[in-house]
Amino acid sequence: METVSISRLKTEFAAYSKRAANGETFIITRYGKPLFRLAPPERPRYDYLNSGIVGGDPAEWTAPPFTDEELESFGVA
Repeated sequence: METVSISRLKTEFAAYSKRAANGETFIITRYGKPLFRLAPPERPRYDYLNSGIVGGDPAEWTAPPFTDEELESFGVA
């Protein structure tokens, strides 16, 4: 975590805000004392496998193979 003075942040705000949007976090200081943190927004973390959104046997997640007629209709066979 990088420490940045408020005066430097003021002059280079565009660069620091872009870096924060890309995941970096900064401690903003005045006279060497921390004032606030500039950080990317928190994003919800989903555990898809345990949330019930995706469930069942992974072997059932795939589609069955195409039939010869389906492949011909796609112009593949």
